Amino acid sequence: MKRWAGLSPSLAFVIVVACVLLGATFGILRERYWASASLEVAGNERREKERETSVVSLSYTDVKRFWSSSANSPALRSYIELTKNNPGDTDRLLGAASSDANWRQWIRPVYPLARADTKEFADFKQIERDQATTLFGIELRVDGSSEAVSINKVKLLRDYVANALVDNSMRDWVLAGRTTYESKRAELDADLIKADRTLSEMQTHVGDLKGILARYPDSARLESRQVVSVSSAEGTERFLSPVAQLVAAESAMSNQRIAIQNIERLIFQAALYRDFFEKASALYERPALARDRLKTIKGLAEQISAAGSTDIRAREIQNVLLASLQGYGALIERLSVQASPWAARDQLRNPAGGALLGLLLGVTLTVLWILLYRAFQPSLSRSPT
Repeated sequence: MKRWAGLSPSLAFVIVVACVLLGATFGILRERYWASASLEVAGNERREKERETSVVSLSYTDVKRFWSSSANSPALRSYIELTKNNPGDTDRLLGAASSDANWRQWIRPVYPLARADTKEFADFKQIERDQATTLFGIELRVDGSSEAVSINKVKLLRDYVANALVDNSMRDWVLAGRTTYESKRAELDADLIKADRTLSEMQTHVGDLKGILARYPDSARLESRQVVSVSSAEGTERFLSPVAQLVAAESAMSNQRIAIQNIERLIFQAALYRDFFEKASALYERPALARDRLKTIKGLAEQISAAGSTDIRAREIQNVLLASLQGYGALIERLSVQASPWAARDQLRNPAGGALLGLLLGVTLTVLWILLYRAFQPSLSRSPT
């Protein structure tokens, strides 16, 4: 066989065994476990909306925002420092977190409707867009040096993603409220000026009507529904009696005063909203957990009624804000209750998988040697000695 294959059976066996041992050693030194977990973010929003409770749902936009602002190593390191949670193998995790490709491998969003569902649902285009963009859940998968380390790492990532999704959603709500009420206050100030000018014109009109009645006492005896006609060269002019016009003008002036009071109420509330959102936005200048930040923002909302406890306008603002914050609190509680993760050995990066790869490598090298030897043997046999 040595003359035909170029190596003895014992040598071929030694090559294969050496490759198997090398592969098993690699599997032992580089053994990895993959842990998987799921983050269910979709609750029963429809039932909660029917009960008229405040509901905060996450969508495709929240996932895109997570990729851009939270899927990075510094943000993950800050979260680990805040929670003081070291799952093991942290340096390797933080190093891998600097790559966007690793985040795409670790985290995969799940939506209620996927592209493959178009084959099953013929009326896919008629489905509400909210159902197609609402985030149903997130699948997480990360590796570790042992089963316990991989499970702890996937738990850490799951908690981090949940915290980031809620915190980013609250931040957008705070910044949107700050921008909205800064511009709304200016608009309401302009509306108040316009309403005051209209009221002044109405008062002038009422004063003129009273002057007419004073100059023409007989006009007061006209029936309120009687229409007075005055002929002129340009045609016939018709109008209600001065008394009827005076009653209508004073009624309109009363309605205008009520409208001004409503605008003043909105201005007062817009100022409270603006101050609240300015203070809340200042909280995002330093890192904090979403649960702790929510507690602080709730404290700001409760201070509104303390500043004006006898003013129903302030209590109305406080109730609206607390209802919105209650939705974020419910979201945090919903995300904190999840199924337990599970882990499994990497099929290749373990002693058995490494030995199998070594066996394949040894057999491949042996066969390759035989093929090359047989290919070059005729030329070697014809060469002069």
